[in-house]
Amino acid sequence: MKTTESSGSIVSPNNRINRRMREASGSQSSRDRWVSLLYLLARDHLPVGSLEILVSQVESINDAQFTNGWLALWAKNAAKRLHPPE
Repeated sequence: MKTTESSGSIVSPNNRINRRMREASGSQSSRDRWVSLLYLLARDHLPVGSLEILVSQVESINDAQFTNGWLALWAKNAAKRLHPPE
């Protein structure tokens, strides 16, 4: 089970394996909530290739039209929550 510490670190119960992986791949951090979301999706839920296809599709969209208004409203709300406060 993955947990989030009060410091905001994304950790797993198996810290020894995580420490070795972090040492091998380089210690990385980010304050960007979108980076954290993509990292968690790739780590726990979706193949990186699937995410890359989605990112590529979104890069070319200038004005998205949605077929499901309720889902679009949820997406807008979630995106707003991920943007840093101004």
